[in-house]
Amino acid sequence: MVKRFAHKIGHLWQRGDTRPATIASVLSGYLWAIFLLLPEETLNRPTYRHMADVLPNDDCWAALFVIVASLQLWRLYAVTTRKAIRWEYCLKIVACAIWSYVGLACMLSLYPPPAAMSDTLVIAFGCWWDLLRFESCRVCDEVTCQSGACPYDR
Repeated sequence: MVKRFAHKIGHLWQRGDTRPATIASVLSGYLWAIFLLLPEETLNRPTYRHMADVLPNDDCWAALFVIVASLQLWRLYAVTTRKAIRWEYCLKIVACAIWSYVGLACMLSLYPPPAAMSDTLVIAFGCWWDLLRFESCRVCDEVTCQSGACPYDR
């Protein structure tokens, strides 16, 4: 039973669609931005002290989350070309960096770690999964170009 479960998880890791992870990252980014824009200073709380060391203003973090989430949403539905693939890869790296930093910074700010931040770590994990599964020849909704020649390189 455990072996079968491990096999299924391995199959999902290698062949599963990563778009739901990107959608979760987009939605979470917009929610973070909304909550950061509410009245009162969020970053004054002890949980967010490491975030305040990097960007001391709630509005700056909110803008960062909106920009990254909007670019992710746009890239999710934009037509992929060979020129845009590098920018998409860079965006995935930025998303991984932001979510990893925010998740770890908040988790390591207090002991015991705030349990409510575990969802942010799940988003970070999803971003890493999406990045590690990224393939440079990913156009026309195929995982790889079977012939080795990309139809958009003409």
